[in-house]
Amino acid sequence: MIPGFNEQLKILTDEGVDLIILEAMSSQADIVQTMIECSMKSNIPVWLSISCVIDDKTKKIMLGYNDTLDSPPEVYENFEKSLNKFSKLHKGPILIAHSDVSVTGKAIEIAKKNFDGIIGAYPNVGFYEKPHWRSGDTIRPDDYLDQVKSWVKSGAQIVGGCCGVGTNLIESISVLKDN
Repeated sequence: MIPGFNEQLKILTDEGVDLIILEAMSSQADIVQTMIECSMKSNIPVWLSISCVIDDKTKKIMLGYNDTLDSPPEVYENFEKSLNKFSKLHKGPILIAHSDVSVTGKAIEIAKKNFDGIIGAYPNVGFYEKPHWRSGDTIRPDDYLDQVKSWVKSGAQIVGGCCGVGTNLIESISVLKDN
């Protein structure tokens, strides 16, 4: 994995990419750590994007992911423990991404407590049902705006949306761009 990742970084930087986002949405902690370590050699900005879930058994926020209704979440490691490790290596922004909108606020609070840098969020709305993402009408634009405002109040400086977050939800939060 390391040689391949290093080669990708070299190709991207040689071709003029000016930002790398390590989107580690379904990666275990050791893989994320390896990605961070490889990217430390880069001379361009690097952002880290990680996913979290609520562990059904402990009700704690965990590094992991779940994007289907018919399977339990993939739970890897305590989210706070992961952030403590990652923040010792990574100094660029850390984004809570590809996580359910319902867990994002708590994850931002944990991130703010454990990381001194820039924090962001771009959550999912809905679920994956082969072969498409289904967003349905799970959250209204005004409710999404209220959620995002709470994340900003908790310390998020970069906000947006991932799977299932349509243009109507992004438009609703665009009022925050001047703040």
